[in-house]
Amino acid sequence: MSTPPAAPLRIALVGDHDPHITAHRAIPLALRLAGEALGLEIAFDWLASDRLPAEPALERYDGFWCVPGSPYRDADAVLRLIAHARSRRRPFLGTCAGFQHTILEFARNALGWQAATHGEEHPHSDQAVIAALPCALLEAREDVRLLRGSRLALAYAADWIEADYHCRYAIAPRFAAELTGGALRASAWSADGAIRAVELEQHPFFVAPLFQPERAALAGVLPPLPKAFVEACRTQRRDRPRRGPTPYYAVIFSSHRSAVDDGYAEAAERMLELASRQPGYLGVESVRGADGFGITVSYWDSEAAIRAWSRHAEHRDAQARGRRDWYAGFSARIARVEREYAFPAQPDTCLLYTSDAADE
Repeated sequence: MSTPPAAPLRIALVGDHDPHITAHRAIPLALRLAGEALGLEIAFDWLASDRLPAEPALERYDGFWCVPGSPYRDADAVLRLIAHARSRRRPFLGTCAGFQHTILEFARNALGWQAATHGEEHPHSDQAVIAALPCALLEAREDVRLLRGSRLALAYAADWIEADYHCRYAIAPRFAAELTGGALRASAWSADGAIRAVELEQHPFFVAPLFQPERAALAGVLPPLPKAFVEACRTQRRDRPRRGPTPYYAVIFSSHRSAVDDGYAEAAERMLELASRQPGYLGVESVRGADGFGITVSYWDSEAAIRAWSRHAEHRDAQARGRRDWYAGFSARIARVEREYAFPAQPDTCLLYTSDAADE
C-alpha cells in the first residue's frame, strides 16, 4: 500500500498584495524554487492586512512571511501577527517593510515603548524607531556583512553577500543600540555599519532583513534565505502538534492593571513563551485599553492541560507577583468552545507543486 502524500506546507504571506510590486512577483517564484529544492509541495495564502484572521485561525499555517509594500492598510493588525509569530515561536520571515514592522512590534511589545512609531506614517514623531534613510535604496544593490553563526550567515554560507533593495526607511540610528542589545540582535550591516537585518535569539526561526532576497528568484536563482525559512517551516510542521477540531477550552482572564510596571512587560513576555511550550496549548488573544482594563483569552485542548499550566511553578510565581503588584483586580473564567466561526472569507490561496506539470 502506498503512503498518502503529505499535506502541502502552508505559508501565510502577510501584506497587501499588489502585482505591480516586484517583490510580490518574486516571492511565489522563491517559494516554488525552495519547494523544488527540498522536495516539498507548498501552498501560500495572501493575507491582506485589513483582513487578517483571528489568532486561532492562524494555526493552519506553518510559517509567516511579512512582505514588502508599506504602508499597510492596517499596520496594527500586522503588528499583532508579528507578535503572534514571535511569542508563539512560529517560523517568521520579514523582508523590507516586514523588517521595519518587526522592529516596531518589538519596540512596543517587548521593550514596552508604547509611543514608538514608524516614520512613514508619523514623519514628525520624535519616537519614530523607523526613520527615512538619508539616501533611499531604490532598486539599489550593496555589499552586506553577515554576523558569523547567524541564521543569515548559515543560510548563505558566507560572511558577505550582495543585497537588493527597494526601500526608503530603516532603523533610526539613535535607537539602534537599544533595540538590538538584547534578545533581538543585528545580524547584517552595510559597509558603513548601518543595520540591515535582525534575528531573534532563542527562537526556531525569526529573521528580518531590510533587503529583498526573494528578488533572486526572478532570475531563476534559488534565494538561500527563503529556502532556510521553508526548511524551518517543515521542521516545525514535523515537530509541532496540530490543533484539533472543537470542542476545546478557553481561559478568559480579565484584569485591571495597577500603577506598578516594574518587571511586568518582561514577565508577560515570559509567560507567553512558557505557555506556548506547554502540552495542549492552542493559542492566545489579548487586548488592553488605555484605562488599564484588559482581556486575555488562552485556548487549550483539555481541562487537564489548563490544570497543568495553572500548577506550573514559574506560572504560580508570576500569579503571586500579579496579585501583589501588577493588578488592581482580575477574574478568570474557563469555558468549553463547542463551535467556532470566522470572518473574513477564506484568503486567496495558491498551491505550488514540485512537479513540472503545475507551475501556477
